Amino acid sequence: MPRVVETAVSEWGGVDILCNNVGIQPANSYLPAHEFPEEMWDRIIDVNLKSFFLMTKYCVPEMKKRGGGAIINTASVQGLQSMQACLPMQPVRAVPSP
Repeated sequence: MPRVVETAVSEWGGVDILCNNVGIQPANSYLPAHEFPEEMWDRIIDVNLKSFFLMTKYCVPEMKKRGGGAIINTASVQGLQSMQACLPMQPVRAVPSP
């Protein structure tokens, strides 16, 4: 992640806006909790949740250098209305909502 921010700073002079808009739900992940592989859970959490934290962590210092900025976190409808056997999306997509 730091490389992305470094590139933005070198190419455009800084970071003013961060839009965290990411999410994966692999086709083979629609399983009940007792059958869900921990490795898949970790991958989905890393992409869908941890990436929000890391991008914010690395962008905020650059935003502060410019006097501030804006962070937009988007989430899936899964945070409000989930579907059966969509285990990792339920808690993750509810988190970034205001």
